[in-house]
Amino acid sequence: MDDAKIKLQRMAIRQGWSFSAIGVSVDWIPEQGVDHLGKFGEFDEIITGRKWEGVVAQFYLKKMPGINGTPQILVLRRQMREDQFEELLIYRMAQVFIKSEIG
Repeated sequence: MDDAKIKLQRMAIRQGWSFSAIGVSVDWIPEQGVDHLGKFGEFDEIITGRKWEGVVAQFYLKKMPGINGTPQILVLRRQMREDQFEELLIYRMAQVFIKSEIG
């Protein structure tokens, strides 16, 4: 996962985009989620707690098409302006596919 994050960050920089790695854990207890996410390297932000009922898990992991499980990487393109917010899921992959897709 850490190698995949680094490669995605490099790709984003080449495109002139900003990049952030956000760790989301579906643990009930936030401290356990932080410990779990620590296995996957550094993140710019960590969100954990409330299992699959957490706000981020509900929006990103349950409502978007694709495999509903962790760990996985979601690649999103966002366009943010004062008058508009647009978000598009570009790619979603479970860990089992990361090595074949990113290396």
